[in-house]
Amino acid sequence: MTVSELLRGERLEQAVPLEEVEALVTGSLALTGQERSLRAASRRRWGLRLAAVCVLAALETALLAALDLLDGELLELLLLAEGMPLAFGAWFCLAAEETLPAYYDQNRISHYAQGPVRLDLAGLRLTNRNWPAILRAARVSLLVMAAAYPLLYALAAALLAPRLEREVWLWTWNAVTLVWLLAGIFLPLYRAGRHDMD
Repeated sequence: MTVSELLRGERLEQAVPLEEVEALVTGSLALTGQERSLRAASRRRWGLRLAAVCVLAALETALLAALDLLDGELLELLLLAEGMPLAFGAWFCLAAEETLPAYYDQNRISHYAQGPVRLDLAGLRLTNRNWPAILRAARVSLLVMAAAYPLLYALAAALLAPRLEREVWLWTWNAVTLVWLLAGIFLPLYRAGRHDMD
């Protein structure tokens, strides 16, 4: 595989002219000082929001435990349902690039990889036109998910748990949690990405 194929994200049947290779490399490496300072300011703002949500989620979990609404299995589920959004939210808030390399605008690419994270949004073309909306949707939805899940659990535990057998309650809440995580992580990204491309 050639460097040009890597930068374009596709196999090429013929060699790419030298000028186009230089444009691909230059476009993918160019970053101005102003872009760097805007990126740092954005990361600081989102980092503060992330820290606030982490504190809120910890307080909510402690309150649920103090009210004896959690046992071992439900506590593990709660920690998973808060931990996943917080982990992905931390990456989106603190590490994700604010702009995509220029070759995303020139090619049909539906995945993004940076460090240990790989984001695949099949059927959605990622460009610099929709990437800012996708980033914002991911950040907001993941932080809201982490903060809202304990409240949703407390409401369900108060209304449903007393009416259901223990095994039915556990199965129901596991299903709700799975739908919550999948829908909360992917639906906002697709909605933001498609809406901004219209």
